[in-house]
Amino acid sequence: FLFRKRKGFPQTPFPKKTYVIDGLGLSFLEAKRIGEMGRKPSEDKADILRELKDWEERMRSGEDIPTPSWHAEILREREKRIREGKGQFIDWEEAKKQILEQTKAETMGEPTLHPPFFVHPMALCESADVGQGTRIWAFSHVMAGAKVGQNVNVGEHVFIESGAVVGDGATVKNGVMLWDGVTIGAGAFVGPGAVFTNDRMPRSPRLDVAGVASRYRDKSAWLCETRVEAGATVGAGAVILPGVTVGAFAMVAAGAVVTRYVPPHCLVAGNPARARGWVCRSGQVLKARDPGGLACPRCGTVFPVLDKVPDFSEGC
Repeated sequence: FLFRKRKGFPQTPFPKKTYVIDGLGLSFLEAKRIGEMGRKPSEDKADILRELKDWEERMRSGEDIPTPSWHAEILREREKRIREGKGQFIDWEEAKKQILEQTKAETMGEPTLHPPFFVHPMALCESADVGQGTRIWAFSHVMAGAKVGQNVNVGEHVFIESGAVVGDGATVKNGVMLWDGVTIGAGAFVGPGAVFTNDRMPRSPRLDVAGVASRYRDKSAWLCETRVEAGATVGAGAVILPGVTVGAFAMVAAGAVVTRYVPPHCLVAGNPARARGWVCRSGQVLKARDPGGLACPRCGTVFPVLDKVPDFSEGC
């Protein structure tokens, strides 16, 4: 009974040891074949896995390093299959062949290519418009039609819908969902669990009520564009209502519910969010200065106040 092949059970009572590289099973014999193409046999089991682990740790720490070439081959094939509508997962025999060919090329001194961005094996990236140096971590989903700039960090459990835009150098932390019509500016920070919306009066398009289905046939009838401009911060758990713009370098406190326009450099907090002060580009809250104006406690820059609004033409 133990040795009978059954669905969902291994063929023997002791399943083979499997090593996982980029979500693909790598048996000891398969690793040995890679070793025979240029790596020492003693390095089969440890060297390749050590290389991957070290690379992922350095990537997670933010270090700008090249991607291992064998990993690049798998990612390029994954992207090709996504464009062809075949899904991101590739056949292991296909992947193994590419790994072997690339390893052989390395031993002959041939140049290797690197993918422009990193996608965790447990993430799904269907968009072809992702910039160089961007990192997309586990359990995140970037739909086709979404635009993600260069050097963006997309945390775990993030959803980026078709039509959403994330600018260069932005950080999107865990559990954020960016819908169609939402734009995150360059260098902006979106804290964990922040909530965005794009419809002021949402109904299910499948609701059997007169006028509902027809409204959702035309995107312009319901879609409201929401913007977080360059350098701004949206704190953890904040809610940004549809059609709202958060100005450049503004600061939205954690848990705030933003219902209207936030001026640049303005600090808002509460439900509904109200102005609580002003912040410098570095994120420091400005302090009142005697005889007048506001000053940044970090860089020391003094901002004159004109019509109750600081002049931010200069700053840290």
